[in-house]
Amino acid sequence: IGMMAGELGVGHSYVGGGDIGEIESVSIGLLGADIVFENGFYRLKKILTGENWNPDLQSPLSAPGINVKEGDYLISINGIRLIPPATPESALEGFAGKQVTLSVNSEPSVEGAHDITVVPVGWEGGLRSRAWVEDNRRIVDKLSNGTLAYIWLPNTAEAGYTYFNRYYFGQQDKKGALLDERFNGGGFVADYIIDIVGRKLHGY
Repeated sequence: IGMMAGELGVGHSYVGGGDIGEIESVSIGLLGADIVFENGFYRLKKILTGENWNPDLQSPLSAPGINVKEGDYLISINGIRLIPPATPESALEGFAGKQVTLSVNSEPSVEGAHDITVVPVGWEGGLRSRAWVEDNRRIVDKLSNGTLAYIWLPNTAEAGYTYFNRYYFGQQDKKGALLDERFNGGGFVADYIIDIVGRKLHGY
């Protein structure tokens, strides 16, 4: 029981090193989209818009000049027809950060398709995280009739500091704020956040 209780006081405990084999990894290009199989073709159900001015949140399908929209069908990639068992992921193997040609169509048909050139990303985590945050912000805004701000804190370290400053000071016209601590990774700037939200208005 004493050993178990002691574990509750361990904040940062890790295991590393040892006989770890090397595994060859292959980068998979990702399009920043939810892709489903419908009507015999792969379809772009949702396109993550990201922030194309931000190098960490560039979204391949929402870049300027890319003629594609949600609901379009993905006909081929680099000339490879996407007929199962072929998948978008298999056709994009090794193409993260490299230009590829996509053939897309608003209809589930080869006829009438047009080509676009995009640069797939190697990781969608940032795009999906930002889309989740923005969806939450819109829901809170709608349910509160525009009176509440929404701020997600991924942690109370560097990322949490950035998210708090961006979303708190950008929504100071609201009457209140909802701070979302879900999936918080911990850190050390909680006192800064408490200090800011606890300040009283003396004048403006």
